[in-house]
Amino acid sequence: MANEFLVQKKSTAPKSHWWKKSPKSGANSFKPRSTILFNAGQPTTRGQVHLPRENKIFADPPLRPNVARGYAGGARAGEKSARHWEGSQAVDQHPLRRKIIFYTVLVLILFGAVGWGLFYSGLLTINDIKIDGTKYLSAQDISVAAWNQSKNNRWLIIPQRTLFGFDAGQMIKRLSTSFNVNKITVRKSLWHTLNIIVQEKPCILVWLEAGHYYCLDLAGEVINITDQAPAGLPLVANQGLNKINGSAASLPPGDIVFMTELGQALPGQINLKIKQYFIDNQLNTVNAQIDGGPLLLFNPQNSLAGQLLKLKAVSQQNLRDQLTKKQYIDLRFGDKAFIR
Repeated sequence: MANEFLVQKKSTAPKSHWWKKSPKSGANSFKPRSTILFNAGQPTTRGQVHLPRENKIFADPPLRPNVARGYAGGARAGEKSARHWEGSQAVDQHPLRRKIIFYTVLVLILFGAVGWGLFYSGLLTINDIKIDGTKYLSAQDISVAAWNQSKNNRWLIIPQRTLFGFDAGQMIKRLSTSFNVNKITVRKSLWHTLNIIVQEKPCILVWLEAGHYYCLDLAGEVINITDQAPAGLPLVANQGLNKINGSAASLPPGDIVFMTELGQALPGQINLKIKQYFIDNQLNTVNAQIDGGPLLLFNPQNSLAGQLLKLKAVSQQNLRDQLTKKQYIDLRFGDKAFIR
């Protein structure tokens, strides 16, 4: 039958599973869907319906072989379909993951570019170091210390030869340890300049020992060492056994204050000018050499005003010409003055 078409109609019988036994026969029953045979273009018999050739109707596709074999293949196909659906859902999350990866890589590239520009490109390399505020300290020594630090790395990988890599805190700490200063300020100026501003401690007097001049602050600590005495400062020559230890002079702070006050008061009250001081092995003794006059011996533990009154009385009793011929005037003991 060349022109027959198979039309399958879904059975209207109650649903029953093929593996269950029929209540009537007791055997496994499987009722396939009922079929109607169509013979296109020919008269029909036994209830067959005539359909034209152009009206091919398939009410339901033929049964698949795996259904007749007990749906085992269909179950496996269902599992594959479920896995495919789950995979398609996982693929839906990939765009967000790709965005996260993209922006992470972009940020890393930006940080790398900025880091390269700040620390390795040479755009901010230190080419000039300026030292300001030095009077007694050596600006050259401070500059050398800064250049030496710029040759090192910070945290092992960041070079300090650039403005952003240079560790200003480390420089301040190093200079404050090496030099006797009040304050150190480090400023970075675009594009290649490092400014170091030094606030020195005031030099109260100059300590002369072994041909070297030491600038001392009020506490007797050394500010700087020079080969020439700075002008306008009291000069103290050490003639005793107690030598300077490198960072401080063997001079009590009270003696420094006493000599400072004496140098300010003497010219105004008695019109005498001190050329320099001497420190020897005598305890509680400050020797002041008068310019063109005798040696004056003071006790820094006693009142300066009382000792100046005694000196004034001696100068009034002796003419200036006679006073300059004296060898020394000792004012250390009580209300007496010893003259030679």
